[in-house]
Amino acid sequence: MSPRRLTPRRAEGHAKVTGYGARMRDLTMTLPDGRTLAFTETGDPDGPAVMYFHGAPTSRLDVAVFDDELRRRGVLVIAPDRPGYGGSSPQPGRRREDWPADVAALADHLGLGRFGVIGLSSGGPYAVACAALLAERVSGAAVVAGVSDLGWEGAWAHYTPEETAFRRLGDEGASLRWCAEHYGADGAGFLTTEGLEPPPDAASAPDQRLADALVASVGEAFRQGVGSLAQDMVVQGRPWAFDPATITVPVLVVHGDADEAVPLAHGRHTAEVIPTATLRVLPGEGHLSILATVPGLAAELAGVMPTHARLTPLRAEDDPRLEELFAKGLNGPDGTPLNIFGTLAHHPDMLRRWLVFAGHVLSKNSLSARDRELLILRTGWNCRSRYEFGQHVVIALRCDISRDEIEQVKVGPRGQWGDLDRLLMTAADELHGQRCLSDVTWAALGRHYTDRQRLDLVATVGGYQLVAMFLNSTGVELDAGVPDEM
Repeated sequence: MSPRRLTPRRAEGHAKVTGYGARMRDLTMTLPDGRTLAFTETGDPDGPAVMYFHGAPTSRLDVAVFDDELRRRGVLVIAPDRPGYGGSSPQPGRRREDWPADVAALADHLGLGRFGVIGLSSGGPYAVACAALLAERVSGAAVVAGVSDLGWEGAWAHYTPEETAFRRLGDEGASLRWCAEHYGADGAGFLTTEGLEPPPDAASAPDQRLADALVASVGEAFRQGVGSLAQDMVVQGRPWAFDPATITVPVLVVHGDADEAVPLAHGRHTAEVIPTATLRVLPGEGHLSILATVPGLAAELAGVMPTHARLTPLRAEDDPRLEELFAKGLNGPDGTPLNIFGTLAHHPDMLRRWLVFAGHVLSKNSLSARDRELLILRTGWNCRSRYEFGQHVVIALRCDISRDEIEQVKVGPRGQWGDLDRLLMTAADELHGQRCLSDVTWAALGRHYTDRQRLDLVATVGGYQLVAMFLNSTGVELDAGVPDEM
């Protein structure tokens, strides 16, 4: 079941954080016990909602840098600060298992039904706890570079003796003294002491924009001092007090094989103890660079789009029936079939029959190539199909459509168009949203196009909506040289 956002209640206030643009909403609410919970809303305010749980020591600002991407993907990410971090009130003596109650209160406050959860690094166990203890609300979870259950025998293998001693203090007062001694009471020494690992020139390092966002997020984490990190480490060091074997919702465990902060063994263990888990290992991703995968994972959890290919594209040698099919102009410049055709080749009979209609729309259409490509581009954009839009950007540039016009396609009828191009944008939007052309649009088209062309217009938009459904549902990956415009 895809999570849906219901009618929200007004949030109670705004935290004073600047520099992230006007579109990110930075809010607070009062929890049932009187504590303040600070949270951000990033992305499409009308999209399905996913909650994001930050690492240690970062904050609700982690994902603010992804606002544009989340909007393009059509998903809303709600990121609360854990107690004591950023703008959230401390909660002395808290347990990891207390977090689902705060999450449920936030969901109620915002009018959410079911929703996905993502936990990064030290936030990973909190996502697992919600999947286990809040199953009636959580539709799915992703654990990204997550710390596993530290009650597991192999959990401590990568920690130095000093790190192990710190995390096993088990006492908030002692942990606070340790943090104050090493980082200062205000946490100002954390980045100086720990830095952002790996170093900026490492292959698995985050890009500069993401690195800058993480530095700002760490600064916000310490707004109330180091007490939040000190408490988090005590809580993290305790064995999980819930049974992950009871989890019934889908859980993605995503881990980079270049992660030196939380080794891949943690991800493997988490996946082993959750019966519904799928482990996804990302080659070359480190502990910080992997944050860039969060928007795609949010879209996947929200039921918007997969972030990886669900079917491996086939080649001619995989099935004797495919060689003849692929010889019909379905190969790319390297001589192998384009990913769309290699994917649809899992059903050779359907592919053969579909190619007849697809050939009409693409090459025997009574519309001009320019009109056809404007309609396809707008349909690909409306369907949020990275592959369809990207492939037809390449084609459109060969069909008298400029780069500026491609950008206007993303705006739609409100863009800077002449009357006829705006009419095509309107027709594509009506067919996408209403599955029907209005009387006004049908008549307007009739002043410029024949009946045959109007039928081809409907066939073009409808045909490429079907194509987008295949592409989006199977997660077809972009071919080499195709731009990613979403």
